[in-house]
Amino acid sequence: SNINNSGQQYMDGSRDYNILRNARRLNTTEYSFNSRLGYISLNQQLNNDQSLAISYQYTYGGRTYQVGEFSDQVPENSKFLVCKLLKSAVVSIKHPMWKLMMKNVYTIGAYNLNPQDFKLDIYYNNSETGVDIPYLPFGKINGIQLIRVLGCDRLSVNGDKGSDGVYDFIDKYTVSVNNGRVYFPTIEPFGRGLEKTFDINSDFPGANNYIFTELYDSLKITASNRTEKNRFKIKGSYRASSGSEIALNALNIPQGAVVVSANGVALVENTDYTVDYTLGRVKIINESILNSGSNIKVSLESNSLFQVQQKSLWGTRLDYKAGRNLMLGSTLLRFNERPITQKISIGDEPVSNIIAGFDYNYKTDAPFITRLLDKLPFYSTKEMSSITTRGEIAKLFPGNAKAIQTNGGNSYIDDFEGSVSLIDIKGASSWFLASVPQFQPTKFREASESDSIITGINRARLSWYNVDAMFTRDQGGGTTPNYYSTKKLFSNNMWRQVFESDLFPGKTPPNGQKVVLPTLDLAFFPSERGPYNYDVKPRPGISKGIKSDGTLEAPETRWGGIMRKLETNDFQAANVEYIQFWLMDPFNEDYKKETDDSFIETDKPKGELFINLGNISEDIVKDGGMVYENGLPGKSSFSNSYQFNKTSLANIPATPPIVNAFSQDNDDRPLQDVGYDGMDDEQERERFKKAISDLNTVSGINMNAPAVLSFLEDPSSDRYHFFRGDDYDEAQANTIARYSKYNNPEGNSPTQAQYGSQNPAGGNYPTGSTNLPNIEDINRDNTLSTIENYYQYRVKISPDDINSAAIGTNFIVDAFKGTAEFSGVTKTVTWYQFKIPINQFERVVGGIEGFNSIRFMRVFMKGFNRPVLLRMARLELVRSDWRRYTGDLRKPGEFPSTDDN
Repeated sequence: SNINNSGQQYMDGSRDYNILRNARRLNTTEYSFNSRLGYISLNQQLNNDQSLAISYQYTYGGRTYQVGEFSDQVPENSKFLVCKLLKSAVVSIKHPMWKLMMKNVYTIGAYNLNPQDFKLDIYYNNSETGVDIPYLPFGKINGIQLIRVLGCDRLSVNGDKGSDGVYDFIDKYTVSVNNGRVYFPTIEPFGRGLEKTFDINSDFPGANNYIFTELYDSLKITASNRTEKNRFKIKGSYRASSGSEIALNALNIPQGAVVVSANGVALVENTDYTVDYTLGRVKIINESILNSGSNIKVSLESNSLFQVQQKSLWGTRLDYKAGRNLMLGSTLLRFNERPITQKISIGDEPVSNIIAGFDYNYKTDAPFITRLLDKLPFYSTKEMSSITTRGEIAKLFPGNAKAIQTNGGNSYIDDFEGSVSLIDIKGASSWFLASVPQFQPTKFREASESDSIITGINRARLSWYNVDAMFTRDQGGGTTPNYYSTKKLFSNNMWRQVFESDLFPGKTPPNGQKVVLPTLDLAFFPSERGPYNYDVKPRPGISKGIKSDGTLEAPETRWGGIMRKLETNDFQAANVEYIQFWLMDPFNEDYKKETDDSFIETDKPKGELFINLGNISEDIVKDGGMVYENGLPGKSSFSNSYQFNKTSLANIPATPPIVNAFSQDNDDRPLQDVGYDGMDDEQERERFKKAISDLNTVSGINMNAPAVLSFLEDPSSDRYHFFRGDDYDEAQANTIARYSKYNNPEGNSPTQAQYGSQNPAGGNYPTGSTNLPNIEDINRDNTLSTIENYYQYRVKISPDDINSAAIGTNFIVDAFKGTAEFSGVTKTVTWYQFKIPINQFERVVGGIEGFNSIRFMRVFMKGFNRPVLLRMARLELVRSDWRRYTGDLRKPGEFPSTDDN
């Protein structure tokens, strides 16, 4: 427990401990241990969201000490094994563990180094001249080699004490021969190690311009942006038996045309290796493959001989005999390249060059030379003498292809339209019910509780979905309800089909066919009870209870949210800059009250949309345990022996998950497919009978009200209903009502036998939303993450905050009025583009630092007193190949001119 006797939290899960339910022991080939210097080095780099822990024994003063526990000391698998945490899942430069990480090690990308051919020097790029020099031009150490200043040259080549200007090559101390790493002898070579070499009295404060402390007390991306200090370089040469880079001897290789294997096993691109398709180089980034000595084979398809660019070369040679002794000649050559497109990158400019040349050759007999030579006393000759002279001149007339304009031509630094790539996060199946946001007592006072019905007491119903095509156009075959055509529901803005031309009319669709743009729809009902909400009677300061009809009081205090894992975790390395989405105007013409639609209200709502980026708790039913449906007991002999533990909110399987699949016996499915609380409706009624009995305390309670009856039948409000069903057809429900229970987890994975009478949807057709069991582990790492530290962003949702006049505020950067036609009905609606810079967060929760470990994203809505529907045509993370320059261009050495302009 991380709660002390006074009830205060004194341990932070992201700083002081990590709970790993599926950790593994590393093999001896996956790390190296230096017993004399006392450090461990992994052969493969850890991801930002991975943890590392150790247990060890050592002897000192004749006594044996132990840190952590060993597996033979804790033989029972159900108990935790305590180890010393070396790296947390959350990297923070403020945590004490940051000091345990060695920052004086550099990898040169070679293996099995040869000391005879090893050279290493440290250079400083002089900001005044731009020249690399092997010393710092300042203070006491001016003119002294940097390898001497940093303590890398203390011995001669023979091992005698004394500097010789050569980096000391000492295996396992300054160099690791096996994996090609160099070790500097100071902990922070370019920080505190360099600081000690300056004279404290005379060199400071000027020495601070060279001491690179940010390299050690900041994140890597932050340090790299300090361009005035980021000027140190390590240069050298080596000979090794193997290296991480493999030259392919081919240029301009087609994308995906490289296959790499190790001992016959295919490797994964960008996980095990990277490919530079332009220069033709493969870099192995999985160091365990190199360290294992595997036979690496690379096969490729080269297109070097098949250049699409058209080239032409023609010329002529003219010779003219001007006389018996004089020959005149000229040469003319023209070389021309025709580009494929008019947008040409620097270095690839198409040329149109002309070379013109002129030459002459003159030869004549000169008998007077023979006569002069014959008069010499020691020489006699009668041979004919001659005079020969020749010369040539040529000139190049450079030019460029007319395709890139005549006057000088244009070339581009980069195709900036393609410099931004998008990470789509819109798929509804990737989102799950959100956990309660923690450490926000003004918004979520219930978050301080655990294993109590109070934790979910303010959760309202939120539906999220991608609308099926059967509700946007007539599919035929009886799948589309008949009343959709008669009631003209296909054209309703709240669920109609959205075409790409609605938002981007200038984009030409392929084959002239309109492209459908799927939307992520978020329907929030703040007065309706959400899953695992057992609110009945008021709780001062937390909940206002329910009304007599069973709906929630004070809807503006309720919330609903969803969350998902992110495949790209290191936002700084990927240079993710924005969260971007296109939102249909929530208050369009179809947002009005209709007689057959209980969702649409006359009063327009007002509330806020919140986005969390960082580490999010996966404990949906907040009781500290991980529920996974396939770990619950069933009827079969295989699963009926499964054990589980009871909490106030759920039945939690006693053993950790092994596979993510239901039992093969279909009779187990009804008992296992029960949702995140691990209980079916009957068990829920028994577990929460106190909340059910509290209904009698509500003044004027109507026990026959639909909301009350629903709570009595399904206290956890998690019963699933497919969006098709005879009951929906009879009630002529609209699309929003059909998806109202589609996200609920209990019964959302029916077997084929359950398609018919056992399923409340009716009809003998597939009615499940997923074949996988629900689990409180949305990133599927077999560990329940309860860490909460994140950045929070806030978008206001109201008619005053979302309109064309609001462009430039509330993160709205653009507005576009789109038009679409549906069977003679024309619909016009405004779309708004939101672009949220990730560095413009509203608040920091839980002490997160930097964007290098963003594992989850959570979206929740709060503050609404009326239902609201948000339709997002695009929802994505935006990353760029270019980084913003954060320095001052007017500093000396940063720009070539003294003119500020």
